[in-house]
Parts: sequence; structure tokens; C-alpha cells
Amino acid sequence: MEGVASTDDDLYGDLDALQSDAQFQRLKQLYEGANKELVQVKAEREEMRQQIQFLQEQKRVLEINVMSVFQTAQKEVERKDKIIKSMHVEVATLKSSLGALRR
Repeated sequence: MEGVASTDDDLYGDLDALQSDAQFQRLKQLYEGANKELVQVKAEREEMRQQIQFLQEQKRVLEINVMSVFQTAQKEVERKDKIIKSMHVEVATLKSSLGALRR
């Protein structure tokens, strides 16, 4: 019987090795796939980081531009207010002068 058992062991002995090799190949494929995905995700993350940096810079420039436009508009309003006040004074003076001439 020992001879038979020995033959049976030899007959099925490499079955575990074949299963282990198949499992190893499957795990290797999964690892390589995960690695490729990781590289892709890292590249996407870097691209997004650069896009965020670009957008932050654009935001900063826009904020500066809006502030400049606002300040310019404020100064223009102040200038026009002075002109309007000056014209009101001139109109009042002319009305006064005209009233004096009519008397």
C-alpha cells in the first residue's frame, strides 16, 4: 500500500503547486492593475493640484482688478460730485446775478 500511496502523492503532488502558481499569477495581475490605477490617480491628483493653483492665481488677479475698478469708480463719483456741486454754486450765483439785474 505504501507504494500506492506514494504513487498517489506523486500523481496529485503538483496540484497544490499549480493552484499556488495560478493564485500567484492572479495576485500579480491584481497588484499590477492596482499599481497602474495608483499611478493614474496620482497623475490626476497632480493635474488637479496644478489646476487649483492656476485658479487661485486667477482669483487673486480678478480680486485685484475688481478692487481697482471699484476704487476708480469711487474716485470718478467723487470727481463728478465736485463738478455737480460746483455747477450748483455757479447756477445759484447766476440766478442771483440775474435777479439783481432784473430789479
